[in-house]
Amino acid sequence: MKRIGVSIIGVGSISESSHIPSLMKIPCAKLTSICDIRPERLKLLGTKYNIKKMFLNYKDAIDDSDTNAVIIATNAYSHAEIALYAIKKKKPVFLEKPITLLIPHAEMIVEESKKNKVPIMIGYQLRFLPNHTLTKSYMKKYIGQVYSIYIRAETLVIKPAESLLIDYGTHFFDLIRYYLNDQKIVSISGQVIYDKNKIQIAATALLEFESGIHATIELFWLPDFNWGVVDRSLTIVGSKGKISTKMSGPDITLWRSESFRDKMLGPKNILPKETVNPYLPLSDLCYLKELETFFYCLRNKTKMPSNAEDGLKALQIADYILKSFTKGKKFSGLKI
Repeated sequence: MKRIGVSIIGVGSISESSHIPSLMKIPCAKLTSICDIRPERLKLLGTKYNIKKMFLNYKDAIDDSDTNAVIIATNAYSHAEIALYAIKKKKPVFLEKPITLLIPHAEMIVEESKKNKVPIMIGYQLRFLPNHTLTKSYMKKYIGQVYSIYIRAETLVIKPAESLLIDYGTHFFDLIRYYLNDQKIVSISGQVIYDKNKIQIAATALLEFESGIHATIELFWLPDFNWGVVDRSLTIVGSKGKISTKMSGPDITLWRSESFRDKMLGPKNILPKETVNPYLPLSDLCYLKELETFFYCLRNKTKMPSNAEDGLKALQIADYILKSFTKGKKFSGLKI
């Protein structure tokens, strides 16, 4: 089996802590080069991981004969330029979220990837956490007709230049679409709070899906808190039950109205087996699983989950929330 040669473009903290270690665990993948505009960063990681090929220019990394696919983990403002060049060179792309900062650029990526038949996957890793995989299956099996989905997502860290809605919020816009199997969104309304420096610090959005399901997403940037205090959770309410999980796992709480046991004893707590791993923390497991999926889809020529169109739709949702706030209106008649 010939291994797929990969170049990582942008070797910041996410590449060092997640992408490079994950690649080394995937038998069909081979890290052939790294690329960054910072020579000192290249030298540091090249030495740490014994990587011989290092490039300062992304075009050189993509053009290299050993590069069969690329991982782009640069700042979002450069995503479109680098991704479009990789597509032009027929190199499949794993692109860290968000797809871009601007909708026209995201539309170009979607259009060019289709035209050139180059696979693109966007790095929304929450889809690959075991608690979300299991919660989705329980939602379908136990809670009947879904009425509403509620997400509360607080964070200590965002990239202000990319905004709370795009840098952070698109994670959850994508996750809700994953839970509802890409069901169309027909209306969007939202509110946004800015601090004195005109930086987004909170946002609330209401999405209505074509089946009538409502989703509420509350986002907060709380830099002065700590991880032991922040709330990152998802709750789904249906006609026959209720299910909730922490955003980054591991446990799930399920209550079923038709269960005598649940009526007598209350909600049942469930811990997915995959979360109990003595060798790999849960935070690293989802990054490994998403890259495993990327290479599986490449080798088997199957559709990528969280592909370029999914990335565009997450960005469109963020854009409509902001427009709803600035124009003071609800957007209806949508088909996102």
